[in-house]
Amino acid sequence: LNHIILLSYLLPFIPMNLFIIFSTMVAIIAAAWTFYVLLVRHEFNFRLRMFLTIVFLCASPILFHSHRQIMFINYLPLLMTGFLGVHRCFQKRNIGLLVFNVFLTGMTSYFYLISCLIALTIYGIFCYLQKYPSFDIRSFLKEGVPFAGSLILGVGMAMMILLPTFTMLIASGGKGSANLDIWTLLLPMNIGRSMLYGTYSMGL
Repeated sequence: LNHIILLSYLLPFIPMNLFIIFSTMVAIIAAAWTFYVLLVRHEFNFRLRMFLTIVFLCASPILFHSHRQIMFINYLPLLMTGFLGVHRCFQKRNIGLLVFNVFLTGMTSYFYLISCLIALTIYGIFCYLQKYPSFDIRSFLKEGVPFAGSLILGVGMAMMILLPTFTMLIASGGKGSANLDIWTLLLPMNIGRSMLYGTYSMGL
């Protein structure tokens, strides 16, 4: 139920390979533009906004996966718009944009939904601390409950596809025979190279 793929059914005269190429280009441009708008919201000066947007657009994972693994980037416009939704939630107490983007993220790329929720939560904490420099339990509940409810509501709306997928993964899972060292899984290896140059990481 990916809304990008569903849109292709309305354009049967366009070959699917061309549609995927075009939709990927639109997704990258939309993600960069939304990132720029987010910087405008935080009142960055024009030169810094342009520089950071170009750095974002030229990140190696975006350039690499735009023609290799589109599932790794097709959620980025939704994530960037989700940040705008968080900003609107704390500034204008309007949760509509945030709920809608969490829902579409779950429908588009459930694989990255959890990481997107973590990113939105971290940004939500930043917005709260920016609005309330000193912690107060009353203000925290006043701002935090609608924010958390927005995330839960968006995920709940996406459960029409997440729940059957999760059930299938649980049912098809089995005990593997490979012996994995827990420290190998937890400790980062070659963190400098992967963080700066890896195509499957931030790739700064």
